Amino acid sequence: MQTEIDTSKVGYDLKKYIFENMKRTYNIYESNDIITVLSDVPLEIIKTRLIDILSHRDEEYIVAENSDNEHQLTVMKNGDIEQVGIYSCFHCGMIFKSDDERYLHSFMHYLM
Repeated sequence: MQTEIDTSKVGYDLKKYIFENMKRTYNIYESNDIITVLSDVPLEIIKTRLIDILSHRDEEYIVAENSDNEHQLTVMKNGDIEQVGIYSCFHCGMIFKSDDERYLHSFMHYLM
């Protein structure tokens, strides 16, 4: 199954940076802020590659899975995700549906 990467929440320079880096590894095309990976690659592998690409940028970006479309990832600034009701752990990046869930999870990092 093809995986889509939604880049509509990031600027032009970052879209180009992601596209150029992804095309080195995968057969892809871009249309209307969506990068489509044509290769049959598991979502988690593509997500890991995106996280690696984004880790080389000065600003903090995250890769979130779309709960409505299991074959789509969204790239956005870390602070932007809370505006759409997604909360990520500051320590490991795990995604939660509420700030309370994130708080309880992050507390576990301090216990370990």
